[in-house]
Amino acid sequence: MSSFRKVNSSASFTVSLDDTSASQKSSSSASLQESFNIYRNNKLDEIRQKINEANKNLRKSFRSNPDRMMKLRLKFVEQAKKYFNVPYAKKYFSPDSPEYQSKLFLDCCGLVRRVMRDLEYEFGFRIGGGNQAYMFDTLPKTIEKLEDVKPGDLVFVQAVYYNPKSN
Repeated sequence: MSSFRKVNSSASFTVSLDDTSASQKSSSSASLQESFNIYRNNKLDEIRQKINEANKNLRKSFRSNPDRMMKLRLKFVEQAKKYFNVPYAKKYFSPDSPEYQSKLFLDCCGLVRRVMRDLEYEFGFRIGGGNQAYMFDTLPKTIEKLEDVKPGDLVFVQAVYYNPKSN
């Protein structure tokens, strides 16, 4: 509980932001600004903790609902379809082609990232930047049989690639 006590006729105050009374504070106690910052940071930490716990419970409930997960998978596929005909990369088109003038180019990782960011509210998180190795490490789930693949699954091929340009 906060308490304020005017010390004298000047504009100096002693502030207590805990359960002890202001009169118990020594003259070496924190300044008003320091006390406020401590109080504010504690309150913000409490709020963040409550939000994180609520989000954690919400994500857990989302993942435990198979119908919701299937709807989310289908929504992912439909959102990805909105990017049909978006060129892969500018370097594959001649300067006089309409694709070359496009404002948006998406390679495979860019497409996945774009769709995930479009649906970040539905997914409950925002995927970071990075390449397919980042996505592979972030979203790992091994599916052994092709018939177990569901709409919206990302398929990664794991291999060692040879680049003839590198030494």
